[in-house]
Amino acid sequence: MSQRRLAQLHGGGERAPARADSGAIAVSAAVGMMERALTQHVGALVVRGEISSLRRWRNGNLYFDLRDARSNLPCMMRDGFARRLAFDLQDGMEVIAHGRAALYRGQMKAQLMVNRLEGAGEGQFLAMLAKLREKLAAEGLFDEDRKQPLPSFVRTVGVVTSPQGAALQDVIKVLRARHSKVSLVLAPTRVQGQGADVLIAEQIERLDRSGRCDVLIVGRGGGSLEDLICWSSERVVRAVAACRTPVVVGVGHETDISLADLAGDVRAATPTHAAQLAVPLERDQRAAIEKGLARLVRATHHQRDRAAARLGKARHGLHPPHTARAHRQLTQGRDQLAHAGRQLFAQRRRDLDQLAARLDACAPRNELRQRRERLSALAAQVFSARPALAGPRAALVAQHARLDRAVAQAQDRRRDALARAAGALTQLSPLQVLSRGYALVLDEQTERLLPSAAAAADATDVRIRFTDGEVRATIAPVRDAGEGDDG
Repeated sequence: MSQRRLAQLHGGGERAPARADSGAIAVSAAVGMMERALTQHVGALVVRGEISSLRRWRNGNLYFDLRDARSNLPCMMRDGFARRLAFDLQDGMEVIAHGRAALYRGQMKAQLMVNRLEGAGEGQFLAMLAKLREKLAAEGLFDEDRKQPLPSFVRTVGVVTSPQGAALQDVIKVLRARHSKVSLVLAPTRVQGQGADVLIAEQIERLDRSGRCDVLIVGRGGGSLEDLICWSSERVVRAVAACRTPVVVGVGHETDISLADLAGDVRAATPTHAAQLAVPLERDQRAAIEKGLARLVRATHHQRDRAAARLGKARHGLHPPHTARAHRQLTQGRDQLAHAGRQLFAQRRRDLDQLAARLDACAPRNELRQRRERLSALAAQVFSARPALAGPRAALVAQHARLDRAVAQAQDRRRDALARAAGALTQLSPLQVLSRGYALVLDEQTERLLPSAAAAADATDVRIRFTDGEVRATIAPVRDAGEGDDG
């Protein structure tokens, strides 16, 4: 090889490496010349081939060969590029590799330093998805019994999608049409390309951890198989399946089914459909609240009527010869009714508090307050611009005052009605009757109520239950009530 050629391989216009007396160059110089010749004269490459001998080192780097019918090309992909892959590599998969030629000095072999991989055809993607689907299904991630129901009342919806996509605008439009009080929290992300699956999974996990949302909508509009492949990545599927917040997944069009669709609690045909499924109609929610209140009122009246009937029956049985027995029956009934009444009253109060909280969120006075504030702001602008409107402004202020008084009067009337109902309920409470000094006698062994002296003949030890506690006693033989003493 000529001196000029050696100089070109060594670096273009640089001087040739120093020679020994025999005319030979050092090994390291020869390796450097070969490495520079490979990188300068070959450089960047795009290679299509089949993956074989795939292996991952502990530092995350990938090593594999690209082969065809005649040759093998060693390849290496560093951890940073490998983590951005949109699909899992497998031996036998046909890919298109982008990279640059390099020389591995340790073994003096040429290799391709890969920085990007693409699937070479839909067949490879479909085979990969089928294998991943089988694996995740075996773990139970698609089972119906692990899916959560969607909430009946939704205040905040989390959306994981692209902020520039048409899917977000469709979701916002549907949410506004279905419920005016629902808030939206957007977790922006890329929805296709390398590394998109990592961002999607991170945003899903972040919204779920925040606890701010009642339901999540995850998805994007339609696209090609390669555009939608990130929604079938294992990381996205596991993030969806692990959500404690109910998730509605709508990826692509109706015919597109990703693995994330299968893992979600509810699958929607499109992002627009996902918004319709996630948020009930506002009028349906109001109807449900009104129905619950009516059911609560009916149940309260039913319990009151039952208590009144039992009390009347107890009073009817209080004849003089049977005073002791009736007294015991009444005392037992009082305790049982008092316990049941306390439990029922506590449960009804909890239900009423929940319904009141939900109703308060949708109360007209909130809307009225907001509109009054907007009206006041507009009035201030008009009055500052046109002093001639002082008269109408005074009339408007007077109308505001009348409106405030009307609202206050309506609130007072409802408060008085509630107080009267509470007083009536207190008067009808069985505790008013049961606090008159009666007691219950129960068999110590069987816990059975002893309504008469005949029933107490077989008992020895008894418990006597008063309003404020219990005492134990032993029964001694007594004469029949007709033998003289009142017994």
